[in-house]
Amino acid sequence: MQHGSAAIGAPITSTSRRPKGKKSYDLHENNTMTISESYQKGVDLEASWTKKGHTLYYGYKHHLLVESKEGLVLAVSTTKASSHDSNHLQVLLDKVSLQSGSRVYADKAYSGLANETLLKKKKLKISYSEKSY
Repeated sequence: MQHGSAAIGAPITSTSRRPKGKKSYDLHENNTMTISESYQKGVDLEASWTKKGHTLYYGYKHHLLVESKEGLVLAVSTTKASSHDSNHLQVLLDKVSLQSGSRVYADKAYSGLANETLLKKKKLKISYSEKSY
């Protein structure tokens, strides 16, 4: 099924299983250093830290492609929070079939030469919004 215009976003989901461990640094006689990290049990080691605005988050990003009129979710890709949005446009677009000439709405995080080339190849148009913070 082909879809019309779509919107892309990447909301952050925080996890309460943040690391509360500590790093220890051991200096050896040959002037080399070993860094070891210890974490408490139950820490989500697959999540990561990111900063949005002036706030730090530990968790995941859900990269979403939604149909712009009805809000129907067309594609989802979940990554650790530190993953940059621009690296996931192709993953989302490869999961759906958008009509040639359709408009994709995204924020500036999805801009860049690689994504512009991808959109031209797929015969899609893009409109960027300003950052929300």
